Amino acid sequence: MQRFDVVRTEAQVIECVSEVLYRVELSNGHQFLAHKGTNLAGKERIISKRCLPGSKVLVELRAFDLSAGTVLEVLVS
Repeated sequence: MQRFDVVRTEAQVIECVSEVLYRVELSNGHQFLAHKGTNLAGKERIISKRCLPGSKVLVELRAFDLSAGTVLEVLVS
């Protein structure tokens, strides 16, 4: 399985679209949809803090596709 280059950065949650899908914004104003990450077994990652609008999160973006990302961790809620 090929591993792609990824970019990890902080973002702010703008809107909670569903329980696992969020609209987030980077500090430069770029907005995109991010989903809750999964572990290697394909199960949802347990994020201890609730992700609400205004929360700071750590997101992972693939270098070739900046239109979607993965929420890895909630930093501040």
